[in-house]
Amino acid sequence: MNPAYKETVFESELRLFPDAFAIITAHNPEGLNCPPAVNESLNRDLLREIRAPAFDSFEITGMSPDGVHREAGFGIVGPFEAAVQLGRKYEQEAIFRIEQDQLSLIDLKDLKAYSLGSFKARCT
Repeated sequence: MNPAYKETVFESELRLFPDAFAIITAHNPEGLNCPPAVNESLNRDLLREIRAPAFDSFEITGMSPDGVHREAGFGIVGPFEAAVQLGRKYEQEAIFRIEQDQLSLIDLKDLKAYSLGSFKARCT
């Protein structure tokens, strides 16, 4: 898993976040850089999928602290197992989990969680 994931900051128009949710992107499967058109297509597929079972969701972008690398994604409220399945389906290395403002990075290979502190402190 790319260690840069532990430095991720987030941008969203939402200002009041749910108490518990996961953040998932479909960009750059397996950590490989894809062309923007491919990432946009994958993101549309993910959006259709999370809307089908009517997950509560919202748009959120994960990015490097300097804002150079950005990946559009979604905050998803629902069973954590569903978020893991979606992350694996879209060949992601990791997803984020937030509970009561505590941010964790979840390695999808072994489900190891890395505590990253306050989620709100990482929101721009």
